[in-house]
Amino acid sequence: MEKDRQEVARHYDENPKKEWDRLKLHPFEFPITCHFIEQYIRKDDTILDIGGGPGRYSIYFAKNGHKVSLLDISKANISFAKKKARQYKVSIEAVVGDALSLPYSDSSFDTVMLFGPMYHLLEKNERKKALDEAIRVLKPNGYLFVSFISMYGGMVFEMRECPDAILSPIDQEVFYPSLLRNEGFSGRGFTLATFDTPKTMERIMDDSRLSKVTVFGQESVLAPCEDKIKSSPKNVRDMWIKEAIALAEREEFLSFAEHFCYVAKKVH
Repeated sequence: MEKDRQEVARHYDENPKKEWDRLKLHPFEFPITCHFIEQYIRKDDTILDIGGGPGRYSIYFAKNGHKVSLLDISKANISFAKKKARQYKVSIEAVVGDALSLPYSDSSFDTVMLFGPMYHLLEKNERKKALDEAIRVLKPNGYLFVSFISMYGGMVFEMRECPDAILSPIDQEVFYPSLLRNEGFSGRGFTLATFDTPKTMERIMDDSRLSKVTVFGQESVLAPCEDKIKSSPKNVRDMWIKEAIALAEREEFLSFAEHFCYVAKKVH
């Protein structure tokens, strides 16, 4: 609903630097995700980053020579992204907009990243609309990367960061009963958010216009022991990242990750 999206926008408007810093505080998502995206994009591909927040992924791929457009619902995120782009001396198009109504023509981009909207859209019809819009602006044979917050990741995060959260009414009455039923959860978390299992993710992504390529855990196996690994010497961290990349697509290890990424190719 419109009021829900406005609430999410206000959440990110309050502190765009916090979202920018999130990928430094939790340092494994970014290199693992970039590794997999780089397996599929070509040198001169145009990229649309839908819900890309303050622009970390947009700026990274612009630095690597791609023409990147960033769209986000938060005005503060877009302003922050423009400032960071100037700081890093790269050019990106950054606009405030809604994933449910993209201001782009059909088949405009070689690659589309839909990283934020599936985190925060609560209604099935809105999530389907965001996916439809992402597919619409993607060129045939282009690649789509769709990110989801993992139900298991919610549990991993609480065990690691705030174990007493398990005592909260929302956890006891809704979140963990849903987890035990292998269902997703939509409601109030760090803001309005939706958490998915592989099963609920597959339901959303079941679309005749898409051919599934792979699913990977964006933190792979590293999220549960993040603090210990990130404080290790660089050679140790690098080796863990290497092993994590090798394991990231293994179905049996998806439950370790806090985010899933579904990779698909547009077939028509």
